[in-house]
Amino acid sequence: MTVTTSPPSTNHGPDRWTKDDGGSVSGLVISTTALQAGERAVLETMLHEAAHLTCWIRGVQDTASRGYYHNAAFAAAADDVGLEWPEDSPTGRTSGGRGYASPRLSQQTAEHYAADLERLTAVIPDALPHLVVPTSRPESSRKRLGLQCAGECKRKVWVAPTVYKAGPILCGICGTEFAPVPEK
Repeated sequence: MTVTTSPPSTNHGPDRWTKDDGGSVSGLVISTTALQAGERAVLETMLHEAAHLTCWIRGVQDTASRGYYHNAAFAAAADDVGLEWPEDSPTGRTSGGRGYASPRLSQQTAEHYAADLERLTAVIPDALPHLVVPTSRPESSRKRLGLQCAGECKRKVWVAPTVYKAGPILCGICGTEFAPVPEK
């Protein structure tokens, strides 16, 4: 298991799992965000990843749209490890028809892992001070930057800050460079 300060990944592709010569599998990542959220969030993350690992071991594809959405194979594996589906999802188990929503830790599963949750409750506060926990989101995950054409047309566009930093963005109508819209 790896602890990372990066935000949880939305890419659940099979390429992150590896098996060594002894048969041990690695690839489980717990974010400091989950650790900060507490023992239930850590257990839910571990079970979510266990569902992905189950699919990997079974040799079945568990995601759609380049790893972004869960598919029916993942839904079955999530059921197998004791996760449940959010009742407040507008389409039940699916995310607007694109794939399955992220399942949650059920009360029954939490009760099953009660002793483990107690141990996590005890060790997380001891571990967090020794981890570098980001105080802000990485720049790539911040909201978009508003740009406005400095020319006569005054068109506006929204881009990621990294796109803006990569080089000038020119207006296709008047040829003038876009500049950040001043914050109010």
